[in-house]
Amino acid sequence: MKKLALLFVASVMATVAVSQVVTIKVTQTQPFVRYEQTTAKAVLANSEWNGYKEPANCKYVMDLDKQTSTFYEDGVFVSVLKFKSITKTGDDVRITLLDNNLEFPEMQFKTEFNYNIQQGTSSYTWYNEYGNYTRTQLNTQCVITSTK
Repeated sequence: MKKLALLFVASVMATVAVSQVVTIKVTQTQPFVRYEQTTAKAVLANSEWNGYKEPANCKYVMDLDKQTSTFYEDGVFVSVLKFKSITKTGDDVRITLLDNNLEFPEMQFKTEFNYNIQQGTSSYTWYNEYGNYTRTQLNTQCVITSTK
């Protein structure tokens, strides 16, 4: 009976540990592009085009329990997207989702969001099948916080 109680407590603690909200406030970003469908890691390792660092004023709120990403720009709500998958490798977290084009909602982009709280790094990547390119916005200045 004691083992069963310990197992129950451990499972509740594990569930609570996963239930968290990660907020990423971005003040500067830099675009990188590869002209193929690929991952953020591949784009950043071997980009075919690099843009300049640009000021930004946006916030991503990742609710890992509800599996949603809420995006704000200049303090204004823009969208909520549902996670397709979430993968954690060490401290690196990769979330995949589908994003709609704001101008042409019928267009959907395969996207991924990567972050590492310990290193304070994050990026947002999408594949545009109409232009056949993958673009990664490396958030060069950001603050990442996590609440449970």
